[in-house]
Amino acid sequence: MASIIPTEKILIVDDAPQQLAGLQTILEIHGYEIEVVSKGANALHSILANPPDIILLDIVMPEIDGFEVCKFVKNYEATEDIPVIFISGCDDPEAKMIAFAVGGDDYLTKPVMIDETIARINKHISKRSKTIEMEDQIDDLKSYSTMVAHDIKNPVGIMQGFADQLYENWEDYSDEDKRHYMNSIRRNAKKANSIVDELLAFSSIRQKEVTTEPLDMNAIFATVEKRVHTWWKDYSGTIHRPTNWPIVTGYGPWVEEVWVNYMSNAIKYGGRDLDIHIGYKHIEKDYVQFWVQDHGAGLSETDQAIVFAKHARIKGTDQEGHGLGLAIVKRIMDKLGGYVGVESQLGEGCLFYFALPLAKVAEEELV
Repeated sequence: MASIIPTEKILIVDDAPQQLAGLQTILEIHGYEIEVVSKGANALHSILANPPDIILLDIVMPEIDGFEVCKFVKNYEATEDIPVIFISGCDDPEAKMIAFAVGGDDYLTKPVMIDETIARINKHISKRSKTIEMEDQIDDLKSYSTMVAHDIKNPVGIMQGFADQLYENWEDYSDEDKRHYMNSIRRNAKKANSIVDELLAFSSIRQKEVTTEPLDMNAIFATVEKRVHTWWKDYSGTIHRPTNWPIVTGYGPWVEEVWVNYMSNAIKYGGRDLDIHIGYKHIEKDYVQFWVQDHGAGLSETDQAIVFAKHARIKGTDQEGHGLGLAIVKRIMDKLGGYVGVESQLGEGCLFYFALPLAKVAEEELV
């Protein structure tokens, strides 16, 4: 039998779904989430509410036929890239012509051949995945060019300006002025270098394949505390953290980067007298959610919706990020099978969280 490349969801739209019961069973055995609807109107509702990865679509249905469903899918920007495979009892050349004219990607006739159908599904899912990956890479290139053009140009321009002043007028400046200019050059060089590091990290996470394993979160967080000490020493306050941690599955160096991003933001935007709380809780589906809570200015609902996107900027009273730190966090969690989020109210601080699967060894210890 043909091999299967599992995907998240296949929507089967057929007014006689029992005819595809065998195909549905095999797809489910191989890990697909299958949804079956028997009417075009129900299909449209499902597609809008929870877009599938591929649609297997009958033509003849009550009220809204398959052609109309396909036209809707292909004319709506949010769903136009979803592959549509017509599966129909009609072998009429005119029906096939119409199916492709309204945007169908493939056409199969009933009774379906299981191996052939699975091969077609694989083909279209693979093609869509490559297209999405290419679009993401193009978007990354746009992100890089934007950051090089704007975020890096600014500190480099400042460094050049101060360096030119010192080179051309060295004898005219006092020792205090020279130290001021040199400190500004060092500070902006550090900022530019940080931006370059994040660009490289953001790119490498997409390309690098890692092996996940049970994590010693206590050891990871001890390293994180050492890394953020440079920021912490300029503030007063307290960090409250667990002494015992659950064991989750992940990749240590990446999880460390997630903690560093969350901790550095809490320090920068949590106010002068910091009171940072770190914790965790067990949640559904054997996941553990870790969180960092500060008591700073907080985020509006609008900012919460975009904060993990590229170029989103967390703004504080006198600090402004350059937009990739939390995007890196999200990309890491996506690669590790976890997820991220934020809870906040203006004036009451932020709670940033990430979740990872509970390790099997942890499950045994908790019994």
